[in-house]
Amino acid sequence: AIALDDVNCVFNLYGGEISGNGANSKGGAIFLNSVLQTQKGGTVNLYGGTIKNNSAKIGGAIYAVYGGTVNLCGGDISNNTATANGGGAICLNHSGVLNMTGGKMQNNTAKTDGGAVNLFASTFTFSGGTISNNYSAEYGGAVYLSISGKMNMTGGEICNNTAKEEGGAVHVYGQNSTFNFS
Repeated sequence: AIALDDVNCVFNLYGGEISGNGANSKGGAIFLNSVLQTQKGGTVNLYGGTIKNNSAKIGGAIYAVYGGTVNLCGGDISNNTATANGGGAICLNHSGVLNMTGGKMQNNTAKTDGGAVNLFASTFTFSGGTISNNYSAEYGGAVYLSISGKMNMTGGEICNNTAKEEGGAVHVYGQNSTFNFS
């Protein structure tokens, strides 16, 4: 549906719905791309609205590579599917940033890791909102932290998620991956 291809690109969602979109590769609803590893892939701010029923091989709703920032202040990301890999709702790859202060990520599904969120060498700061009822066919029903993935949780709720293999809520894997919970 939407692609942000530059560090200066910003997408703000205050209401409405992005639904029923598909990508053959990454980011069924929103794709944050960077041509160079030294640039960031733009910013997505969700204040309200719904992103649902989207699919892609990786990052069913949102995918960011080589940076990019996703701020979830409200809204609902639900019923999205990563059909070949991880991140049913969101996948961040190489220096991405996810900040969640409100809203919901629910009923998302991943073929492999991270029913809701899959992080590879990226950071997730979670201080409010709910991550619930997501499913991973392998690891991390809600969140999967891969090599150098970092998650800092100071609020919010992670509940009723399922992983077929390990980590019904959060799976921490790989060198330098960290989950701080306070």
